[in-house]
Amino acid sequence: GLIDAINRDLHLLKVHLPYHESDHVLNIAYNIMAGGTCLEDLELLRNDEVYLDAMGTQRIPDPTTAGDFCRRFKYDEQVVQLMQAINAAVLPTVAEAVGASLGAQTHENDRQRPAIQNPKHKKPPENQCFRGLWLNSR
Repeated sequence: GLIDAINRDLHLLKVHLPYHESDHVLNIAYNIMAGGTCLEDLELLRNDEVYLDAMGTQRIPDPTTAGDFCRRFKYDEQVVQLMQAINAAVLPTVAEAVGASLGAQTHENDRQRPAIQNPKHKKPPENQCFRGLWLNSR
């Protein structure tokens, strides 16, 4: 699963007491999902018994520990390792849930609508894809 993939592929901590890499990564992700906007918001969650019960834990890293963990990312490759671990664990499940038919349908729709280059002097429209192309929506 995701936890095992993160712990297997991301190596930032020398000692895993009391937390592993996955504990820190998921703690930050859950903070965002719970409405947190900064690491300091973790302090509120640390004292929320309902949140801790929902996470199935008795404690989560405090904001200072979370910040220390974030500062351990010294190289771009470490971020890429984390992204690859998450993608390897999650994308097959997502693809299976979405199903091949939806993917084929979306791909067919993209072929039917020609793309044009985005002139740099114009504001990009809402239907702009990530490569700087517009989908022609006649």
